[in-house]
Amino acid sequence: MSDVSNGVRNAIAHNVCGAPPAKLSKADWKSYAAFKQVLQIEHKLAKENAETNGWNVTQETTAVTEQFCAAVKTRSAPSPPKSEPR
Repeated sequence: MSDVSNGVRNAIAHNVCGAPPAKLSKADWKSYAAFKQVLQIEHKLAKENAETNGWNVTQETTAVTEQFCAAVKTRSAPSPPKSEPR
């Protein structure tokens, strides 16, 4: 996700994770759509695994969303300032 534009990350954060609204440029729509598709596939796999193993489907799909949002937040968070060498 490090090579994805801030616009795509912000739009995903808004639409998937409940972050503030973000504008998405025309150039970013393809990347955004690809990430949404990945999330849908991950949800489908989590649901299938939960059903197969007798797990709670809601908990499994929620965990996928939380991990996805954590990745978005981690990548879009500003880097901490570097300390000066002593």
